[in-house]
Amino acid sequence: MTNRFMNPNGKILVPVNLDETAAINLKAAAQIAKRTGLKLEIVHVNEYWVGRTWPAEMMFGGPVTGMISSVEEDAMVDAKASLSLLVKKNLPGVDVPCTVLLGYPAECIRAHAVAIGAELIILGGTADDYRFIPKGLSTLLSLMADAPCPVLVLPKGKVTNWESQSLKAIFSDDLQPQTESAAMVAYDWGAALGNTQLTLVHSNQMSKDSLKTAMTTAAAASHTPTGAIDVDVIWNAAMKSMEEKLLARAAGQKKFLEGRGGAVKAIVLQGPPVESILNLANETKADVMIFGRHRTWRRKPFAVGQLPFHSMLRSQMPVLIAEH
Repeated sequence: MTNRFMNPNGKILVPVNLDETAAINLKAAAQIAKRTGLKLEIVHVNEYWVGRTWPAEMMFGGPVTGMISSVEEDAMVDAKASLSLLVKKNLPGVDVPCTVLLGYPAECIRAHAVAIGAELIILGGTADDYRFIPKGLSTLLSLMADAPCPVLVLPKGKVTNWESQSLKAIFSDDLQPQTESAAMVAYDWGAALGNTQLTLVHSNQMSKDSLKTAMTTAAAASHTPTGAIDVDVIWNAAMKSMEEKLLARAAGQKKFLEGRGGAVKAIVLQGPPVESILNLANETKADVMIFGRHRTWRRKPFAVGQLPFHSMLRSQMPVLIAEH
């Protein structure tokens, strides 16, 4: 079996804002790189000078040669010096490629990730509560919605010890065809980190009472004798079927994960998806939650799905979003 996160030539791209949260993100990325064997690359994007309009080079992720103003050139020089100092201070003795780009952050990061063949993008949250600072969502949500590789979002100011021997991951699976590849990402992630307890979760919003009501109505309509249908038997069979479907997704990677010291189990939860998954994450003291996503070009909270977005906001724990 191959694993994208254990590719010796693979890279982790870490965009930084040169602010106080960058240090935590860099250290977390270094821990993940050390544990997986991936290489680090740091990038900072200077946004266009305010005098610019929306130019044609937008689709290339950065400015066309010869179109950089003196103001932007000076800002690039300062940013390169600050980025070099930031990396030396937080990753002493580590030789890490550092790049400063000019353009629109989301497009630049996306294009650079493609150019270097990044296997993972690690982003830090830029706000304590994204709901009340819409501007802080643009780059983060844009990449979550349409990144060329998985994106790991680290909550602002929260430290996760990725060097811990045993880690716990929860993969929320909606059992839809569009997110089947996300199951592979979850297994790959757990295997690359090693000693990872991966819990496959499906949130079932159908209650036993609603099933009983539906069956009673159907039995009355078909004149089925009372007591001919056992609700408990059908309910248990339905729950078992969902668990089997969870384990069947990317089943070929299960032995690989277990060979790396990990373990896999499947759980079907009841109730509202966000609440039930967050409760499980708190009860199990999960280190990271993993979600797939459906294709979209929008940059709204619902663009990456209500579940991963609201889980990220309310849990304040790392969230890994698999690419489409």
